[in-house]
Amino acid sequence: MNARLLSNETERLREVRRYAVLDTPHEEAFDRITRMAARLLNVPIATVTLIDETRQWFKSAVGLENRETSRDVSFCAHAILDDAMMTVPDAQRDPRFSDNVLVTGEPHIRAYAGVPLKSSNGFNLGTLCAIDTVARTFSADEQKILQDLAAMVTDELELRLALRERAQQAAAINNLHSGVLATDPNQPDNPIVFCNPAFSAMTGYEFNEIVGRNCRFLQGPDTDKAVVKEIREAIVERRTSQSVLLNYRKDRTRFWNELTITPVFDDQGQLISLVGLQTDVTERLNLESLRENLSHMIIHDLRGPLTTIMGFLDVLKQRLTNKLGKSESRFFEMAQGSASALNEMITSLLDVNRLEAGEMPLNLEECDLYELATNSTVAVRALVGKQKLTVTEPSLPVVALCDRTVIGRVITNLVSNALKFTPGDGEVRVVVEKAESTSRVSVIDTGFGIPAEYHARIFEKFGQVKGGSHVHSTGLGLTFCKLAVEAHGGTIGVQSEPDKGSTFSFTLPPTAVESAH
Repeated sequence: MNARLLSNETERLREVRRYAVLDTPHEEAFDRITRMAARLLNVPIATVTLIDETRQWFKSAVGLENRETSRDVSFCAHAILDDAMMTVPDAQRDPRFSDNVLVTGEPHIRAYAGVPLKSSNGFNLGTLCAIDTVARTFSADEQKILQDLAAMVTDELELRLALRERAQQAAAINNLHSGVLATDPNQPDNPIVFCNPAFSAMTGYEFNEIVGRNCRFLQGPDTDKAVVKEIREAIVERRTSQSVLLNYRKDRTRFWNELTITPVFDDQGQLISLVGLQTDVTERLNLESLRENLSHMIIHDLRGPLTTIMGFLDVLKQRLTNKLGKSESRFFEMAQGSASALNEMITSLLDVNRLEAGEMPLNLEECDLYELATNSTVAVRALVGKQKLTVTEPSLPVVALCDRTVIGRVITNLVSNALKFTPGDGEVRVVVEKAESTSRVSVIDTGFGIPAEYHARIFEKFGQVKGGSHVHSTGLGLTFCKLAVEAHGGTIGVQSEPDKGSTFSFTLPPTAVESAH
């Protein structure tokens, strides 16, 4: 009779493979146990058996030459169906096994006792079994011996699993590009007890120059003492800390260390280690600083000359209005338009940098968003050709706490984009409404649309986006919108498909009055 399958058989088979023992060579640790079982229980056959999909495979066996048999004739496949030991005093009288080929033929099994080998996750992997060729019962003492030996088998399996997983973890840690070290907070001065090769490469110290020392040997004269104090307080309070600290290599060159220290506790909640993950972020910080300085230089150095150019263009146009022909007037308008666009780009770049750095002050006040949207569209009326531009009035006032100027620019930018990429006979609508506990403004157009894969990129600096058959740069307008809305605690997003138009929406938190209701 074939043994039924457990309801969790798929998970059990996955657990068997997790131990990575199947089809491995004999090992003395297991062979010693089967020899003891055969000798102590006075049986000719003893095996350590694992059950997979189609077979019973013997990690160790006394009295058998084969390493496996089919699962459908396996006594052990029945034994793993229950957590208790299975005993069969006389297989010829047991209806499950009386016609089994292992009973009617070699090795002529008559008596069987098998103890399930339970994994740490509660799955029966196989058995330790004792087999006799004559009918017999196993005494209580013999059953206890077999159970004790089965526990030894389980311990050996768990030990191999732990060593294997530890080897995998060690390989992963040793191949990390980030530095990893561990300290022992239960020893005096919290010494380092482990570091990976990346930490040695980062600091220039060899392993034997690191282990046994406190981490302070990486500090120097310009290391921020306040940050060090914060790290020490976190260690004392047994909590994770994150910081960026100026450290010194063995050759005393400086590097910026992005550091995360995590406490590790045992099962009883006792602190046993502190693990530090360290990354050299010097190059990244230098690039960020260079980019910031370059941006400020460009902004300030361009704005002065550009303001002068725009002023002279205005003066020249006023003085020459009646002396210019149609084409000359058009040239002046193009020059003024280009100068104005460049000035807007510089303003946006400055504002984006300020928003990214959290340095743009917001003058918050309660604003009627419909009124704000109506006023904001006035600035873009000059861009309207044959398109239809409307602002839908809400049935009830929609009020938000925001910076009137900043959110006004957000709406203007969204409407300008919508008009720019909507054909001449299309429509752009601005809708102001309440959305659950937030206030929402949506700019809806019937334009070219944007493929889904570009919906995130469209808010990035100078991202290039293909909408339908049209390719255009998003410049800084949408980046400004995203940062400005998020600075208010709101969210912004887009819903769009090619040739089906776009809907850009942003939400703002409610006012204090609305929150109270």
